[in-house]
Amino acid sequence: MFEKYPETLARSQLVLAAVAVTQFLVSLDLSVVNVGLPRIADGLGFDAVGSTWVIHAYALTRGFHGNNEPTECRRQRMVP
Repeated sequence: MFEKYPETLARSQLVLAAVAVTQFLVSLDLSVVNVGLPRIADGLGFDAVGSTWVIHAYALTRGFHGNNEPTECRRQRMVP
């Protein structure tokens, strides 16, 4: 499939590597939040059920509005 277009193979491998690194960083970020979750919940006055809302809200906002996208994409999304 990529024999005719070696630059396409290189580009697809680069994209795959970028996606893998991004996924690793998101997983690491959520792991850090999970470690600090008891202290966050105590600071907010939440019980065990309330602390699940903290991690869900953080994961959703990080997933939907993460800082992993280029500035141009964010600018285009703001323009109607």
